[in-house]
Amino acid sequence: MLLTVVAELHRGEARNVEGLHRAELEGLAFERDMAEARLQMLQARIEPHFLFNALANVRRLYQADRAAGREMLDNLMRVLDVALPHMREARSCVGRELALAEAYLACSKSAWGAG
Repeated sequence: MLLTVVAELHRGEARNVEGLHRAELEGLAFERDMAEARLQMLQARIEPHFLFNALANVRRLYQADRAAGREMLDNLMRVLDVALPHMREARSCVGRELALAEAYLACSKSAWGAG
């Protein structure tokens, strides 16, 4: 009888530990989902800002130096060409991120080069 009670207590303890572990995993998944949602919200706010700034810079640069404006517009098109098809994907690859960074830096260089 004593062994039955001890065995039952042990099983109950194992269930409690398993429940705590499952709750901890659910909490971590919730925190990850919240962080992803915050990141998506931030991206949604930044993207239009970037686009309008870039277009305003293209217009200003095109008025001052047509060749530089054309170069910046080409670079902006590269940024959008790399970014838009995969904009809402949760994952990326190093090659795509590198291409996006190079296009963005070229666009920024065009904007600052003639300013």
